[in-house]
Amino acid sequence: MTATVELVLPAGATLAEGPHWDPRAQRLYWVDIPAHRVYVFDPQTGAQQSFDVGQYVGAVVPRATGGLLLAVQHGFAILDPASGHSQPIAEIAAEADEADLRFNDGKCDPAGRFWAGSYSMAGRQRAGSLYCLDANGDVRRAIADVTVSNGLAWSRDHTTMYYIDTPTQAVAAFDYDVATGAIANRRVVISIPAGCGWPDGMTIDAEGMLWVAHWGGSCVTRMGPGARDGTGDDHAADCARHLVLLRRPRPRSAVYHDRPPGTQRCGVGGAADGGEHLPRAAGRRRAAG
Repeated sequence: MTATVELVLPAGATLAEGPHWDPRAQRLYWVDIPAHRVYVFDPQTGAQQSFDVGQYVGAVVPRATGGLLLAVQHGFAILDPASGHSQPIAEIAAEADEADLRFNDGKCDPAGRFWAGSYSMAGRQRAGSLYCLDANGDVRRAIADVTVSNGLAWSRDHTTMYYIDTPTQAVAAFDYDVATGAIANRRVVISIPAGCGWPDGMTIDAEGMLWVAHWGGSCVTRMGPGARDGTGDDHAADCARHLVLLRRPRPRSAVYHDRPPGTQRCGVGGAADGGEHLPRAAGRRRAAG
């Protein structure tokens, strides 16, 4: 595979994360976590908007009903780009009670549920969780005992969810029920070799191959999950043949986009996951965790 890497946006961010390409608006959304900022970038004009949400923000996705949905320090919030006003809609009690926890990466599933996970900024092991915000506004904990919650992706046939808890050095797969959002049967489908950096953000392409950003590895790898995922093929991970080397040592994530229209390219955030689905969740809640 031949890849050409070009710098699209010299953002000067402290910790760029969570790139999400919106094909409807032809905009790239991303966040700078410690700067408390959400960005909206127009690649056609080069213009970019910036919004200060006043707290850590780990992920952003556009809402089907308008505005943006955020994973903020201890829960979820809505941002109105027209006014710049953000409003919390769900606080996770189990997260808010621990000052060192914050939400990290997040993405929407094929049904529009918003999944986002947390981790301990103090480095506590297994202190975080992966949560799911349902369309009715309810929040449930899907996975407990997480250390650094990161990449998410879903197979093309909507039967498998892929997930990265970074220190495991692996991509896990779950059986996934698109109707209910239930997950089961956790197993490892990709193991990241020692010396290749830490698996961070992740996206999936039209062939069902996973693109994984390697924090500290200066690369993004395109790897097969080693199991049928709706493409009809079985893939084996092959880091050597599907490797995109980067100048930045700490890529955070990757996201597919169609800019210019009719093309398909993979965008990579440096010290920056996107998703293709739109959330339908609303309504303010406080979850017990």
